[in-house]
Amino acid sequence: MTTPAQRAYNASRNAHKSLLGVKVMVSRGLKTSLTFTATVGQSGSITYEDDGSTLYTRNRDYYIDVADYIFIGDSETSKPQRMDILSEVVNGVAVNFQITNVSGEEEFVLHGEQRNVYRVHTKEI
Repeated sequence: MTTPAQRAYNASRNAHKSLLGVKVMVSRGLKTSLTFTATVGQSGSITYEDDGSTLYTRNRDYYIDVADYIFIGDSETSKPQRMDILSEVVNGVAVNFQITNVSGEEEFVLHGEQRNVYRVHTKEI
Protein backbone atom coordinates (compact mmCIF):
# COMPACT_ATOMS: atom_id res chain seq x y z
CA MET A 1 0.00 0.00 0.00
CA THR A 2 1.31 3.45 -0.88
CA THR A 3 1.22 6.60 1.19
CA PRO A 4 -0.42 9.84 0.03
CA ALA A 5 3.06 11.33 -0.51
CA GLN A 6 4.07 8.42 -2.75
CA ARG A 7 0.85 8.69 -4.75
CA ALA A 8 1.39 12.45 -5.15
CA TYR A 9 4.99 11.90 -6.34
CA ASN A 10 3.87 9.26 -8.87
CA ALA A 11 1.09 11.55 -10.15
CA SER A 12 3.52 14.44 -10.58
CA ARG A 13 6.02 12.15 -12.36
CA ASN A 14 3.31 11.02 -14.80
CA ALA A 15 2.24 14.64 -15.44
CA HIS A 16 5.87 15.65 -16.00
CA LYS A 17 6.34 12.82 -18.51
CA SER A 18 3.17 13.71 -20.42
CA LEU A 19 4.03 17.43 -20.60
CA LEU A 20 7.81 17.39 -21.09
CA GLY A 21 8.62 13.80 -21.98
CA VAL A 22 10.67 12.76 -25.00
CA LYS A 23 10.61 9.43 -26.82
CA VAL A 24 13.84 7.46 -26.49
CA MET A 25 15.08 4.01 -27.36
CA VAL A 26 17.98 2.17 -25.70
CA SER A 27 20.42 -0.13 -27.43
CA ARG A 28 23.16 -2.33 -26.02
CA GLY A 29 25.09 -4.17 -28.65
CA LEU A 30 22.55 -5.77 -30.98
CA LYS A 31 19.68 -5.57 -28.47
CA THR A 32 17.25 -2.66 -28.68
CA SER A 33 14.38 -1.65 -26.44
CA LEU A 34 10.94 -0.48 -27.42
CA THR A 35 10.42 3.28 -27.54
CA PHE A 36 9.46 4.76 -24.16
CA THR A 37 9.02 8.19 -22.60
CA ALA A 38 11.72 9.82 -20.49
CA THR A 39 12.29 13.34 -19.23
CA VAL A 40 15.47 15.32 -19.76
CA GLY A 41 17.68 17.20 -17.34
CA GLN A 42 21.24 18.47 -17.30
CA SER A 43 24.28 18.05 -15.13
CA GLY A 44 27.80 19.26 -15.40
CA SER A 45 31.26 18.91 -14.02
CA ILE A 46 34.18 21.27 -13.57
CA THR A 47 37.75 20.11 -14.07
CA TYR A 48 40.74 22.25 -13.13
CA GLU A 49 43.70 21.58 -15.39
CA ASP A 50 47.39 21.79 -14.41
CA ASP A 51 47.89 24.90 -16.56
CA GLY A 52 45.27 26.79 -14.54
CA SER A 53 42.50 26.50 -17.09
CA THR A 54 39.00 25.33 -16.22
CA LEU A 55 37.04 22.83 -18.29
CA TYR A 56 33.28 22.77 -17.82
CA THR A 57 31.47 19.76 -19.25
CA ARG A 58 27.71 19.75 -19.69
CA ASN A 59 25.90 16.44 -19.90
CA ARG A 60 22.36 15.46 -20.76
CA ASP A 61 20.61 13.44 -18.07
CA TYR A 62 17.57 11.28 -18.70
CA TYR A 63 15.03 10.46 -16.01
CA ILE A 64 13.71 7.01 -16.89
CA ASP A 65 11.21 4.92 -14.95
CA VAL A 66 12.83 1.67 -13.80
CA ALA A 67 9.88 -0.27 -15.23
CA ASP A 68 10.55 1.21 -18.72
CA TYR A 69 14.26 0.30 -18.92
CA ILE A 70 13.66 -3.30 -19.92
CA PHE A 71 15.10 -4.81 -23.04
CA ILE A 72 16.90 -7.96 -21.94
CA GLY A 73 14.52 -9.74 -19.59
CA ASP A 74 13.46 -7.92 -16.47
CA SER A 75 14.28 -4.71 -14.65
CA GLU A 76 16.99 -6.40 -12.54
CA THR A 77 19.04 -7.47 -15.57
CA SER A 78 18.27 -4.31 -17.56
CA LYS A 79 19.94 -1.72 -15.34
CA PRO A 80 21.64 1.10 -17.27
CA GLN A 81 25.23 0.30 -18.14
CA ARG A 82 28.10 2.39 -19.38
CA MET A 83 28.20 2.46 -23.19
CA ASP A 84 24.43 1.91 -23.63
CA ILE A 85 23.13 4.19 -26.37
CA LEU A 86 19.99 6.31 -25.94
CA SER A 87 18.52 7.46 -29.26
CA GLU A 88 16.21 10.47 -29.42
CA VAL A 89 14.83 12.58 -32.25
CA VAL A 90 15.74 16.23 -31.56
CA ASN A 91 14.30 18.83 -33.97
CA GLY A 92 13.65 16.12 -36.56
CA VAL A 93 17.19 14.72 -36.40
CA ALA A 94 18.12 11.45 -34.72
CA VAL A 95 20.70 12.11 -31.99
CA ASN A 96 22.54 9.45 -29.99
CA PHE A 97 23.68 9.83 -26.41
CA GLN A 98 25.99 7.35 -24.71
CA ILE A 99 25.70 6.52 -21.03
CA THR A 100 28.79 7.63 -19.17
CA ASN A 101 29.89 8.25 -15.62
CA VAL A 102 30.28 11.85 -14.52
CA SER A 103 32.99 12.98 -12.09
CA GLY A 104 33.45 9.51 -10.66
CA GLU A 105 29.72 8.99 -10.04
CA GLU A 106 27.92 5.87 -11.15
CA GLU A 107 26.29 5.78 -14.58
CA PHE A 108 22.89 6.15 -12.95
CA VAL A 109 21.34 7.21 -9.66
CA LEU A 110 18.01 6.00 -8.30
CA HIS A 111 15.55 8.81 -7.56
CA GLY A 112 12.08 9.16 -6.18
CA GLU A 113 10.34 8.31 -2.96
CA GLN A 114 10.22 4.66 -3.99
CA ARG A 115 13.56 4.79 -5.86
CA ASN A 116 11.70 3.94 -9.05
CA VAL A 117 13.35 6.42 -11.46
CA TYR A 118 16.85 6.20 -12.95
CA ARG A 119 18.76 9.43 -13.50
CA VAL A 120 21.08 8.37 -16.30
CA HIS A 121 24.13 10.47 -17.22
CA THR A 122 24.90 10.69 -20.95
CA LYS A 123 27.06 12.53 -23.46
CA GLU A 124 26.30 13.15 -27.12
CA ILE A 125 28.18 10.97 -29.58
